[in-house]
Amino acid sequence: MQIKESIHQTLNQLENILYQLNDEEYTKTVDLINKQTIGKHVRHIVEFFQCLLQAEKIVCFDSRKRELKIETSTEYTLDTIAKIKVEIEQLDFDQPIVLEQLIGDDVLEVNSTIGRELVYCIDHSIHHFAIIKMVLKADFPYINFDKDFGIAYSTLNFTKQK
Repeated sequence: MQIKESIHQTLNQLENILYQLNDEEYTKTVDLINKQTIGKHVRHIVEFFQCLLQAEKIVCFDSRKRELKIETSTEYTLDTIAKIKVEIEQLDFDQPIVLEQLIGDDVLEVNSTIGRELVYCIDHSIHHFAIIKMVLKADFPYINFDKDFGIAYSTLNFTKQK
């Protein structure tokens, strides 16, 4: 699977969930995840993609813009994801970029590429999908999602080998 295809598959899974949730469900605080909401996790996912798309020479996911409307409006979030999909089509995945990461009081800089950081965004999304999946099963069992939703590609591949 190519990076673009994987990104679209990941974002399509997220869209599938958003189409089924109303804003009240999307913003409901859930005890299972320390009174956070599905919307907060979705915002976090979406902002990582936005942060990378807005970066020029350096990307720092820690200093991304927090857009609270993403965590409260499924319609707005769906529009935002559609824009991300279009922007991703224009990227040069081999373009160098520097990843800046805050670790404690230190700022680390690592040479990377747009493609590598997109792979990170996919992996990061799947991690949050696993959390969202727990909430869906516990609080919104009527929401449908792919059987592989929230399961890392490495786990899926390992399971296939057994």
